Amino acid sequence: MKIVQSFWSKPYHSRDLFFLNSGGWSHRTFNYMSWALSCLRFKKFYKVELVTDTLGKELLIDTLELPYDRVSLKLDELNDKYHNHKNIWALGKIYAFEIQEEPFIHADADVFIWERFPSRIENGELISQQLEQDSGYHEGNLKELYSRLEYIPDVINSYYSKTGDASQYNAGIIGGNNFSFFQEYAKLAKEIVDKNFDIVENVDFSINKNAFPCFFEQYLFLCMAREKNLDVKVLIDNIKPKEDNFQELINFHNAHNTHYIHLLGAYKLAYNNAKMVSYYLWKEFPYYYEKITNLINEKKI
Repeated sequence: MKIVQSFWSKPYHSRDLFFLNSGGWSHRTFNYMSWALSCLRFKKFYKVELVTDTLGKELLIDTLELPYDRVSLKLDELNDKYHNHKNIWALGKIYAFEIQEEPFIHADADVFIWERFPSRIENGELISQQLEQDSGYHEGNLKELYSRLEYIPDVINSYYSKTGDASQYNAGIIGGNNFSFFQEYAKLAKEIVDKNFDIVENVDFSINKNAFPCFFEQYLFLCMAREKNLDVKVLIDNIKPKEDNFQELINFHNAHNTHYIHLLGAYKLAYNNAKMVSYYLWKEFPYYYEKITNLINEKKI
């Protein structure tokens, strides 16, 4: 089992989705420190690979010197294909899933671990962080997408019409060993993007700008797994639907008991969370803390 992380650089240089170069954090310093802490904590337990583009390699490998075991520049294909990356930032992850040929766990760069994943995750055919049972939030997003998109694949239409279920599998971690599934999944996700691209690049979704990326990443994953009757092993099975109940995932003070932190979404904007990332990097990996601090002060990143 290996860890895969992906970094498509274009969305991280966009003021539309993030503060400039900040990746959703309040300042780019915390973005870089998060990348470093995530990679280095995973390296304690696994081989870690990076799927990125040329600019991503220049930042994470050449400048920050993060110790990834292998680097792929697959995401240069995205830069060549898409002149606009608005509302499709998750596509870099899809490309990373598609090229895997051995059991893998893709982990976001705001995920940090304190021990190996349990065997049910490492050996799972399909795995996810958790099932987000919908309490109306995802359904609202889904209804807006249905009112705007030109193309929705049969597998989604069929599942939604039968069940009315808008729940999603959270992709903080996602992966497994069913490579044929990921090939089919990636192909269909790219098809959703391509057939709706002219719409989504020009539309600001009123409810949530992440609605479309979550649709072709997290909701498609759920619909396909349910259609094929495939078991998805989840790391966390007791999270309630409302976002407020993600608190245990962001509690660094209990990290050595929970063994897993995911600063998802707006939790990255909380200053206390960002400072905890910088604190752990300073405490455990002082070389990288000093390196990033100096590069920021010298305005080299």
